[in-house]
Amino acid sequence: MTTLVYEDLNDNGIKDLTEPLKPYVKVRIDPGANIGYTDVTGSVSLFAPVGAYSVTVTAPDSFVVFGPTVQSGIMLDGGTGVHVFGIVRAETGMVSGKVYATTTATACSTPASPASRGCG
Repeated sequence: MTTLVYEDLNDNGIKDLTEPLKPYVKVRIDPGANIGYTDVTGSVSLFAPVGAYSVTVTAPDSFVVFGPTVQSGIMLDGGTGVHVFGIVRAETGMVSGKVYATTTATACSTPASPASRGCG
């Protein structure tokens, strides 16, 4: 089973010649939890067992999958298949984490440091 992932620059769900292929995208085939990542050509080939299967693409940070993130099919004995996924840049993002404040003299001694705000 081959999966191809590209960046859908015009948001039309169709792979155009000028649209770049996306490396390092996580692809999973079930059943079997067979996981791989696209290479520099935007593709990955993974084993799909005979019978019904599903292919799931996890979009990288700052991207979302255009259309369904899961595609299904039926693999015949000795068969092959191709699934194509377009990804687009996300309109919004989320940043999470913790911010710590410090009152040590070291943090306040560097004027250009973001930590130096409020020192003095």
